[in-house]
Amino acid sequence: MPHLKDWQAKYSASGLVIIGVHTPEFDFEKDVANVQAALKKFGVAYPVVMDSDYEIWSLYSNSFWPNKFLINKDGQIVYNHAGEGNYKEAELAIQKALLEINPGLKLPEPTEEEGSGGICYPTTAETYLGSLRGRQGNVWRVRGDWKIFPEYIAHERKTADFEDCIVLDFEAAEVNLVAEAASGQPTKLRLGLNGKFLKELDIREARMYNLISGKEFIKGELKIFAKDESVKAYAFTFGGCVK
Repeated sequence: MPHLKDWQAKYSASGLVIIGVHTPEFDFEKDVANVQAALKKFGVAYPVVMDSDYEIWSLYSNSFWPNKFLINKDGQIVYNHAGEGNYKEAELAIQKALLEINPGLKLPEPTEEEGSGGICYPTTAETYLGSLRGRQGNVWRVRGDWKIFPEYIAHERKTADFEDCIVLDFEAAEVNLVAEAASGQPTKLRLGLNGKFLKELDIREARMYNLISGKEFIKGELKIFAKDESVKAYAFTFGGCVK
């Protein structure tokens, strides 16, 4: 998103038009109010299309979040890249497409990618917790009173202390969890890494929460403890680049 906002500021006057397409991965992402709140929170000024029925997703034969498609003046896709990264390459493609419209444009130097020159490693794959796409086994399991729904798992009891947990075996520098407190009231999760207390984390609205930030690459066991019955956990995502 910082790169998109940067390109909007640098190139909109030269002919670049950015259109976001919001294709939801989970049901709570179909709520227009949730999307509007996120656009306001992150200061998104370009238009965003709600694609809840996957119509645009299917027209572009897309399979990834996120994916960037660059369309030139003739309506042809001249660049696309699935996933994060390759932002300098994408900016150079934008400049090339703009120069085809106006060869006399004076364009700035592309922004260098943050963290370029760092070390990146292969990670545990994105891991879903609901029954539609997830399955307990080698990567994750639960201890205590949890119920599995199609899109998520939910903690089913209130305890005085942090007793019940999700256990995750992972390899990554960064770990994130899509979660929410279904009651609408803030609740805490307690995290333990390789048998030691890591931190406590406040969660409320349905979104992605960062559990471990990429200071070092870790192979270990992460426990996410809950004590309130309103906690829902949807999926884990991972990053492999050491900052």
